[in-house]
Amino acid sequence: MSQRVSQGRQADLNFNVNRKILMFTGASGGHIMPALALRRYFPLAPIVAIRAGATEALLKDRENVVFIQPLAFKKLSIEALKDLFRAVLFALKFRSERILCFGSYLNAVGVFCARVSGAKLFFFEPNAVAGKGTALLSCFADKIFFMFQPRRKYKNSVLCKFPVSAGKPGRDEARSRLGLDPGKPLILILGGSQGSSFINDLVLRLLPRLGFAQIVHITGEADFMRVNAAYAAHKGKHLILPACHYMSILYSAADAAVSRAGAGTLADLAFYKIPSLLIPYPLAGAHQEKNADFFSDPPSAIIIRQAEVDEDKILTAIEDLVSDNFWKLKENLAKISLSDDGADLAAKLAA
Repeated sequence: MSQRVSQGRQADLNFNVNRKILMFTGASGGHIMPALALRRYFPLAPIVAIRAGATEALLKDRENVVFIQPLAFKKLSIEALKDLFRAVLFALKFRSERILCFGSYLNAVGVFCARVSGAKLFFFEPNAVAGKGTALLSCFADKIFFMFQPRRKYKNSVLCKFPVSAGKPGRDEARSRLGLDPGKPLILILGGSQGSSFINDLVLRLLPRLGFAQIVHITGEADFMRVNAAYAAHKGKHLILPACHYMSILYSAADAAVSRAGAGTLADLAFYKIPSLLIPYPLAGAHQEKNADFFSDPPSAIIIRQAEVDEDKILTAIEDLVSDNFWKLKENLAKISLSDDGADLAAKLAA
């Protein structure tokens, strides 16, 4: 095992990496990426994941991964139920000491497996407003790990840092690997693991006015073809991707970002200290707006609610990110400690 993790890492840890940890993840990158980061400290920990485009892309070459078909509760399929049953059998045979759930209805599966096997049960809830799986099942968890101070009081809550990929190539090295200009401002456009049609359309309307910058744009699979075609008709050196599994290189290359406010993305932006314009997704209980509020005092990002968006306001904000407000936001970002390479969560999980 010592060959599968970086040299000397175990010597720095005050817990046993051989503890049997089992992780359940949902279908989005925000669930999967922290689980993968945590594997630095628990390299043999199996992952049970909902099969989807994002999970298959991120986990297809990984060891000890069990996929289950997504459950549509209005129309349950026999195959999905069989997959779920197989996942439960796998979890019970693995005889885990600890079960860690990263969200979705698999939290309920984790509760069942923990109760049957006697394993300790933990939820990881990175959002300021807990998801339904966490809120409804909170009484069954031994601990709930939060990145933000939760809005609701939980007797078993513990604050911890969000595990991120943590690779930090130099800015010039990252740009060279991406084939981008080392001297021109670089703006990273993000919409979460599924992309954001709203942000995609907004940036395309502004594209003729963004000649001062080069852009790396993560579109999401659904919008890639049309967004890529729009950039092809626009002069400039840009990189358009439907998704990306080497985000540490993009973050290291970027000067600024325009993004939604999912917890995983915010953890990355804080870790890489990237000044950002945040346009939180307004639905799903407005949890992204609550997430973004963390960056408002002291101002560590420019935050514009979707209902307040207009093109001139957004253009001014982007210009500020790469000029007037750049160093002020950088200074405030330096005071934020929301994320690390997984050490904090690993230590608290194993305690």
